[in-house]
Amino acid sequence: AFYRVMILSWEIWCLSRNSQVAKEAWTYEYGIITPAIQNLETAVGLDPSNPFAWQHLSFFMGLIGNTQRQLQALNAGFAALDDLENRYQQISPEKAEEMHLMRLRMLLERAWLERDQGFFDMAQGDVDLAISLMREDSLRTHDLARETLLLQALIMVDQGFVYEAQNMANEFS
Repeated sequence: AFYRVMILSWEIWCLSRNSQVAKEAWTYEYGIITPAIQNLETAVGLDPSNPFAWQHLSFFMGLIGNTQRQLQALNAGFAALDDLENRYQQISPEKAEEMHLMRLRMLLERAWLERDQGFFDMAQGDVDLAISLMREDSLRTHDLARETLLLQALIMVDQGFVYEAQNMANEFS
């Protein structure tokens, strides 16, 4: 969980250094989570079509353990991301990469959440989708790829496929 928090905090900072969302991420670093959540809820209330705000709200809801609101925020983030991609067919390659990485990050967050709640088939479906998206193009980071494989191995262990997960771990590089 700490590793995921640190990776997501770094991605938040890199993707939106000058935005209000980034400032809220650093509010977390100083231990003030409630104002960050309140401000992000205000942000998604003002602009529900902003997938970045939904993703960050989901992140903070996960920090306080509110899994129901975390899942709602993730689903709203997916809807906002789909809407954004449909509205703007002609976007810059940099923006397309940013949105693609956000989709991968949100898929993995939802898969972790589903795994934690015991919905292993749903989690495996999200992991499979993330893997297929990563195979379609080169828009991925090593951290996302490693996390995807780790999550897939953990889901396999949770489902009782220990031998297969062990083979996968031996090939993990």
